[in-house]
Amino acid sequence: MRSGRDRIGCRRRSACVCHHPFPVPRTSGPGPGDDLPRIVPHRNAGRLPAAAVALSLFALLVDSVARNPAFQWGVVGGYFTSAAVLDGLLLTLWLTGVVMVLGFRH
Repeated sequence: MRSGRDRIGCRRRSACVCHHPFPVPRTSGPGPGDDLPRIVPHRNAGRLPAAAVALSLFALLVDSVARNPAFQWGVVGGYFTSAAVLDGLLLTLWLTGVVMVLGFRH
């Protein structure tokens, strides 16, 4: 019989045998005569610079929108606080609460 941890899944699948129909022999590594390639971790050299560039571009976009007088933020605020928009927001929140209480799932 499987324990609760086995049904949920192990965090370290490589070190466990609960996901295999038959026990997997555990070895300490390749022997001296094996010509297996050495496994190395995947390097993510460009991930941090790419994130910095994307964050900088997003900051420039937000700054451009926030400081642009053509957006007429008073008009935008008037539209966002109109009765129709606030009624729609209230209805959306109410429907979300009803669905959460009833427990609908996809």
